[in-house]
Amino acid sequence: MGRMYFPGEKVREYFPPRKSHGDVVAKFGAWLTGEGAEIVAYLVCAIPAIRGLWDLLKWLLGNFQESFVIGFFSLFGAFFMIAVSFIPLIILFVVAYAIAWVIGWLCYNTWTLLAALIIIGVICYLKWDSSSGRNGNDLLPKTSHFAAEPDRHLPPRATGERHDDEGRSRLALDWQNGGKQKCIKRLSAMKNELDRRTSCPAYQYTMAIANEVRSAIIKFELAIDNDDYVNVAKCEVDASNAVRRFVSNCRWRSGVSKGYGTHMHSGHVEGTWELDSGYIQLGDRVAKVRDCGKCGGRGHVSVYEECLRCNGSGKIPNPMAQLVGGANIVGGMFGKGRRMRIGRPNVSSTLPCDACNGRRRIPVTRQCPKCFGQGKVYE
Repeated sequence: MGRMYFPGEKVREYFPPRKSHGDVVAKFGAWLTGEGAEIVAYLVCAIPAIRGLWDLLKWLLGNFQESFVIGFFSLFGAFFMIAVSFIPLIILFVVAYAIAWVIGWLCYNTWTLLAALIIIGVICYLKWDSSSGRNGNDLLPKTSHFAAEPDRHLPPRATGERHDDEGRSRLALDWQNGGKQKCIKRLSAMKNELDRRTSCPAYQYTMAIANEVRSAIIKFELAIDNDDYVNVAKCEVDASNAVRRFVSNCRWRSGVSKGYGTHMHSGHVEGTWELDSGYIQLGDRVAKVRDCGKCGGRGHVSVYEECLRCNGSGKIPNPMAQLVGGANIVGGMFGKGRRMRIGRPNVSSTLPCDACNGRRRIPVTRQCPKCFGQGKVYE
């Protein structure tokens, strides 16, 4: 017996699948039995790996939002889960590689692929034919039973319960006399409670329990829509219990943002919201508070106005010059025709204004026109 070769060795040049000129199937098969099977296996493993890493990252972020200590210790659990997940990934890689390698050998050429498809189709047809024949014989008595039942238009009885004609009539009468409306109101209350908690970012809950509530509510709603007054009571009890478990599982977290642009976060009391630091409620909107840039938060500004004492000239009359002028006038009156003058001393007729020091303007404190004396502005 000669030497046995495996795919990837030089023997592939002589044994199938061999690259044939113009045969696309043969070229594809050769690629699969070569590096193609490994590429396919990596792609198959990449899909669950990326999904698992994404779920793990969301889990870590949720733990860090709840508490930094819990998030820190959850890192060790994340590393452990990553290490354990390599085992199923390796198994998946081997299975995907083997399947791709077998398909590559089936694609020796177009005729081998066609023959393989025909054989698979015949096997599936024979299996389906035998299964349908067996199921058809089993279902025959049940079909005839339902066809012969006179009350087939009525909703089915609940499992484990027996209702006689009088009981069914009483349920139908109660359903028409307000029973349906009561169920609709209870269904609406359950939906509102579920939506209120799942849409609020401050509530932390288990997604699996929320999905159970949605499933129970859907069954309850279908029973109402189909007027299934026999089974609607059981569906209502199941939905109520599911909602009760969900509410007990929900936990209110404080300090969680209400959403982008709201500038609010959850308070310590369940259902309460508080403004972020630096924000204030103004009517129906939330505004940011900061110091006025014009007055620097003081509420007033200093402006220069025209001096009222000197009327903006910066000068006032000199009293000494006025006194000399008055003395000359008196001397002229008593000098009997002679000009008697005291003289004009070396003094100026005006002096700098003592109110503005000759600057013509004086500083005056006025209310800030931008913040109207509050020292704060709201954006």
